[in-house]
Amino acid sequence: MSFLDVRDGSLIAGDAFTTQTGVLAAGTFKLLFPFPALFSWNREVAAESARKLRDSKPARLAVGHGKTIDSPLAAMDQAVELAFRQCRRNATPT
Repeated sequence: MSFLDVRDGSLIAGDAFTTQTGVLAAGTFKLLFPFPALFSWNREVAAESARKLRDSKPARLAVGHGKTIDSPLAAMDQAVELAFRQCRRNATPT
């Protein structure tokens, strides 16, 4: 669940992102902070959710784990790109 306050552009994104070691989307693996990889049962769905949340163009990103980030769009772009890159890398050919 996430909530966008349209009055000031604040996005409360729950566990869709974390900001403890930079902005990461749920389902993303980072060696020094692997926990976001455990926040999702489906990496591709988590990446798509992160993209949709980024598309809301928030002015502020508040998450369940980490500090609130002002002007988060560039960091969210990088997080979404990394999430989809990891999905493609881990995809099994059929």
